[in-house]
Amino acid sequence: MIEKLKAEFAKLFDAKADKNIFFAPGSFNLIGDHIDYNGGKVFPTTINLGTYAAAIKRDDNIIRFRSLNYSTKIDISLENISFNKKHNWANYPKAILAELIKSNYSVNNGFDILYYSNLPSGIGLSSTASIEIVTAFLLNDLFNLKMPRLELVKLCQKAENEYLKLNNGILNKFAIGMGKKNQGIYLDTKTLKYEYIPLKLQNHKFIIANTNKTYPTTNTVYNERYRECQQALEVMQTKIKVDNLCAISPIDFENHKDLIKDGILARRAWHVIYENQRTFYAVEFMKTYDLKAFGQLLNQSQMSLKRDFEITGFELDTIIETAWNQRGLIGSKMIGKGMGGCSINLVKANFVDDFIKNVGKVYKEKTNLTANFYILESSTGAEKIS
Repeated sequence: MIEKLKAEFAKLFDAKADKNIFFAPGSFNLIGDHIDYNGGKVFPTTINLGTYAAAIKRDDNIIRFRSLNYSTKIDISLENISFNKKHNWANYPKAILAELIKSNYSVNNGFDILYYSNLPSGIGLSSTASIEIVTAFLLNDLFNLKMPRLELVKLCQKAENEYLKLNNGILNKFAIGMGKKNQGIYLDTKTLKYEYIPLKLQNHKFIIANTNKTYPTTNTVYNERYRECQQALEVMQTKIKVDNLCAISPIDFENHKDLIKDGILARRAWHVIYENQRTFYAVEFMKTYDLKAFGQLLNQSQMSLKRDFEITGFELDTIIETAWNQRGLIGSKMIGKGMGGCSINLVKANFVDDFIKNVGKVYKEKTNLTANFYILESSTGAEKIS
């Protein structure tokens, strides 16, 4: 893939970018869903699919964005990097560039940049975070900005929140920027304290099941859940001094949950607070290699995401409930924003082929959609590879 990227770059820009090639993996969250923007603790890991980028500086102020995944050619100047809906995917790297300039980092030349991703987009594997992180790491190197990894990660989140107007948390960006091969990251999204947890899966595999169902309103629903969580927090703050929902223990919540008169807000808070606790126990079970108990928590998380957070949808419910009926399955739950997208499945290695065949067959019969499956391997975090 790297050689193809180099060849296509030379063809497009009549120049070589051999010394400026970066890779940022995709990621998914093992457990701890929809709590990163509520101050919770999450447990993501990185995968061997991701985004490659190659670039060289120019002598003028022109920036040319190209991708082997899209036919659109986006040309802008340093003087005009504002959001443009027509620029579609290029708004993500533009957001990083805009935030660097806003933060007074010296990006004083244009550049040519070419991307290629083997990550399926919009299914919960952090494809947009991957392009953001690879852009940030590449520009940091290209312009010798000397920003530490963690600062680059935080800059990417700020760019999403302010430039793209998305209420996303730091989870995916942190995993991609700070990830290590065969490790999960137990991350406190409030303090950014973290711990690497070995993923010793023994004779098990993580399998992604892509429903191939996407909803145009996913971001709208996501932002709605964000608002609902904030509303539930405001009610709880009338009696409990906390600055986020995940700072509330399950015991305190049980003692004060009657404060929340709106049933929908109560269910949102219920999911967030108990999901935070499930993440703690999931990490403890992974440390002791108790994959059976770990898998049970995945299933419990899914049931709460469906019942309490209402973020799944027919297709996700179908593919996960079908998975629950398969031999060799340890646990299954949705990943990503929800309302379609993917599930993550922990399966005994000798049942993988049967699992894929059987789940795919039943899912097709019930939804008339064809699922795609990916057997995942671990990856390092973002890195320079040239």
